[in-house]
Amino acid sequence: MKKVFLIILLLAIPLVCSAQEEDQPLQLIIDKKEYGRGEEIKVELSFDGVIYEWGEYGWSVQQWEKDAWKDVFIERGCHSLPKCKNTDSDEIEECLSYLQCERPIWYKIEKGGVGDWRTKWTWNQTKGLEITYQCREVKYERFGGKRELVFGEIIEGKCMSFEFIPAGKYKIRFEYALNINQDNMLQKDGIDIKYVEKEIIIK
Repeated sequence: MKKVFLIILLLAIPLVCSAQEEDQPLQLIIDKKEYGRGEEIKVELSFDGVIYEWGEYGWSVQQWEKDAWKDVFIERGCHSLPKCKNTDSDEIEECLSYLQCERPIWYKIEKGGVGDWRTKWTWNQTKGLEITYQCREVKYERFGGKRELVFGEIIEGKCMSFEFIPAGKYKIRFEYALNINQDNMLQKDGIDIKYVEKEIIIK
C-alpha cells in the first residue's frame, strides 16, 4: 500500500455526562499513578449493586494537550475501519474491507455476577491513527451467470493503525448509567450518564 497521510484522531471532549459527586457510588481503582512508556495500565471498578455500560464505549482516555483535555482514539472490540497492512509498501494492493460493527446496547454489570469481566480494563498505551492510502477497488461482476472477482480503478481507502502515545498527562475515564429503559436496551437518549476518572502520568 502507498501511504498518503496520517490524521491523529484527538477530539475535544463534549460535556454530555453528569458531573462527579462526592457520594459517587462507583470508584475507579488504578494500580499506580505513574507509568513508563509502553507499560500496561490496569484499571478496575469498585461498586455495589448493578451498573450499565453502553456497548464497548464505557472506557476512554483523554490527553492533556495545549491547556485542554482531548480524547485519545483507543482500540476497541470493533472499528468501522479495518486495521492497516503493509502501509510502507509502494505496491498498490486491493482495498481493505470496511467492517460492520454491531449496534451498541446497554450491558448489565454486576460485581461478582453478570458482566463482571467488564469491571476490569487494561490499556497498552496505544492510540489510533486514520491512514489514507491508494488501493485498487474490488468488486464482483457476473460473467456467463457466474459471479467473479474483478479489480476496478485505483481509489483512496482508509484504514486504522495504532502507535504508542507520547509521554504526558492522561485521564482514564469510565462512563456508566445506574438506570436505563429496561424495555429498550438500545435507547441512550435521555439516560443519565455518569462517570468516574483518574489522572495518570506517562514518563
